[in-house]
Amino acid sequence: MLNKNSKIRVLEFYNTIDKIFFGKNITKVKSCCPLIKEDYLNLKGALLSIAIEMMKLVDYNPKIKKIPVTESDIEKSSMELAKITRKNTLKIMREGIPYLKERAKKLIYENKKIGLNDAVKRVTETSMYQIALDNLIIENIIKDGKKYRKINTVDGKIIEGAYKIVRNEIVERIKDIMDSIE
Repeated sequence: MLNKNSKIRVLEFYNTIDKIFFGKNITKVKSCCPLIKEDYLNLKGALLSIAIEMMKLVDYNPKIKKIPVTESDIEKSSMELAKITRKNTLKIMREGIPYLKERAKKLIYENKKIGLNDAVKRVTETSMYQIALDNLIIENIIKDGKKYRKINTVDGKIIEGAYKIVRNEIVERIKDIMDSIE
């Protein structure tokens, strides 16, 4: 069972994911494909369900300075969390430029039909979105988990594997939505 602070953090994560990628709630995003948005919402729910399992495993207990009481409070804390996540993601991306170059080269080598610009865009976009989600969810869970070393157990590895699969799928839906924004 999650404690009150953990439940609040899950609500913040739910709202923050939209803010990181779209700058607003997904329901306010004008997209041509409602089925892609529906799939995105389902994947977001699945990702947070996995995050909850991870929270339980590590005995997650975040320190929340001011407990949000209203929907407006959660919106404000989500916007702040999104700003922090974007800032951290950009820092990590800058440090990972050599890695991104290698991934782009590998993508071009594996797929001769893709050009340099497309390869760089694909690799950068995918990595940035994955890092943002990991920074928001995984970093917070490990940072505030009393038993964070349990991530390295068999159960932890299973949860981590499930997380990566769903994370990669939600990243694809995010890219689809970004491509279809009107």
